[in-house]
Amino acid sequence: MNNSKCKLDKGRGKKDPLYKQVSDQLAAQIESGKFGAGDRLPSVSKLVKQWDVNYQTINLALARLEEQGLIRCASGRGKGPLVLVGSAQKFKMMFLRWSNDGYPMEICEGIRKFAEEKKVRFSIAHHAPSRGNVADIISNLPAGDTGLIMLPMDTPEFENACHLAVERGVKMILVDERLEDLPVNTLSIDHAGGAHRATMHLLKGHGGPVLCFGATLRASVQERVAGWCGAMNNYGITDHEKYLYTCPELDPLAEAPGAQALSQSYEAAKAMLNAYSERPLSVLTCTGYAAQGLYKAAGELNLEIGKDIFVAGFGDDAFCHKLPVPLTNIKQDWDMLGQEAASILLAEMSGVIRHTMHHLLPAKLQIHASSVAVA
Repeated sequence: MNNSKCKLDKGRGKKDPLYKQVSDQLAAQIESGKFGAGDRLPSVSKLVKQWDVNYQTINLALARLEEQGLIRCASGRGKGPLVLVGSAQKFKMMFLRWSNDGYPMEICEGIRKFAEEKKVRFSIAHHAPSRGNVADIISNLPAGDTGLIMLPMDTPEFENACHLAVERGVKMILVDERLEDLPVNTLSIDHAGGAHRATMHLLKGHGGPVLCFGATLRASVQERVAGWCGAMNNYGITDHEKYLYTCPELDPLAEAPGAQALSQSYEAAKAMLNAYSERPLSVLTCTGYAAQGLYKAAGELNLEIGKDIFVAGFGDDAFCHKLPVPLTNIKQDWDMLGQEAASILLAEMSGVIRHTMHHLLPAKLQIHASSVAVA
């Protein structure tokens, strides 16, 4: 960098102060790829000479870049600030979408919005969730400038392919679910906190106990069950097994997994309502299929949602309002989930995030007619 490339407007009627002009031009150089993540900018004394300004101007410019998360200022003399974020344009994100259902499409839209705003290249790989397809796509993904966003599958083939990809240096993030043995970033809503809020809402409105209903093998649902247990404990109800009703797990590799899951949830809900005859009854549904099955079973047994049975569950706005009685729910904002997942992945690819962890989006309770109780 030399003075011919460091032009500043120093006139009395200048639009921006000098420190902002310096910081904007340095930020543009980082974005263009001239300085990458892990590189160092010139030292403060060198920047003073190159820009022909005083130390205060340079220090203000660097402080502004640090506030923006682009650099970390060094403490030792003679050391230039460390660049934390590389050029977004050199990175590429891929979303592995296993189905064309509503929520994967909304996650995809959130990723697209983020990629467009940050000028990150983005592609979609859509394949039916067969074990061979999953392993092939992940195994053949090149390390380096491509990051992967996925809805995980709890299968040995999926986990093995992910482990091998991580060993090759592929960056990835799992959304909505986490697999405990996989050392990657994960992102979901706060399942446990959401279930706790929904259960407390039912307990405060109608007293206890609250039944918990749904397929419970998935990690996200286990977290919801844990939140339900915590709320029940608050009301002195500790014999949880008595109020936990499970239904068969969804098989993503089945020919028509949605239809199968709905049928199984309906049968399990009907058995639960026949076995637990106390009315009115409060139920936390742990999945969308559980809620649909409960509504159908209640209708067949001439039970009214919001009168004989009070229900809260999980779902997005479209799903919850589509049910015959709008469902009180922990909102699942899939678009926001996609945007946040893309942001975390870019930060990891750029070197800003160096350690993996489980990231949570706050859970928001939305009260509708299914639970009747006042917020």
